[in-house]
Amino acid sequence: MQNINANLKAVNSSLGTSTPSVHTVTATAENVCNRAAFEEAFKRDYTRHWNSVIRDKESYYRLMLKQSPQDAAARHNYALYRGKRVEGLGYGSPDYGVNSDNPCVVQSTLQGMSAGMQAAGLDLKALEEQEI
Repeated sequence: MQNINANLKAVNSSLGTSTPSVHTVTATAENVCNRAAFEEAFKRDYTRHWNSVIRDKESYYRLMLKQSPQDAAARHNYALYRGKRVEGLGYGSPDYGVNSDNPCVVQSTLQGMSAGMQAAGLDLKALEEQEI
């Protein structure tokens, strides 16, 4: 867990003050029986969900700005999303843990996937609230 938190804190500092803090993993799982599977799934799914939404929003507002260069809202919103993708946080195999014969690994992977998606969703919602 400490490795994930250290990575996500590094992401926080790289995003700047206008971006909400990336959630860190705290006592998410007293019932996680395989921490490595949980952490890998959390990092991978957080990163994928975050980057997917950021990429789509950045592209959308870039297109709006291209069509209407004087649009202040488009300019603000494009700046809000530009350069906010997370790099290097768990691009592991999408099947990591899910196809394991070990039920503990599968359960921990699924818990990590869920926690990662939820944390990314909360962070994205906070960022979207800054749109004009």
